[in-house]
Amino acid sequence: MGLTIHVVEDNDMVRELLVELLSEFKHDVTASADVAQALAQLQARDFDVLMTDVQLGAESGIEMAQRVLQTRPQQWVIFCSGYALTSAIETMGSNVRSILKPFEEDDLLALLQQATDQLNARH
Repeated sequence: MGLTIHVVEDNDMVRELLVELLSEFKHDVTASADVAQALAQLQARDFDVLMTDVQLGAESGIEMAQRVLQTRPQQWVIFCSGYALTSAIETMGSNVRSILKPFEEDDLLALLQQATDQLNARH
């Protein structure tokens, strides 16, 4: 069984490609184009993984994730960015990762496997 993943990406083409790729690997994927849509989706249901771009127009994926982590500290978050985020996310928790764009499919799948392993260990 796959993960439930919410993708937040303001670039339509990138968002559609991520949804298609993740769905091919049997994950249950929904997507939002901005922070407001994402927060509404995240209030409506629980997701195993929040995968977000860092720059979402005028809003920040990092700030959105910090808000989510305040109420759900165990939420898995994967930041997709064109910049290395190691120092920016290292204090956010062991369930927060980043992947550098453009990324390889295998690298993304490895991160999702880490999420799966950690989530399964909790149950």
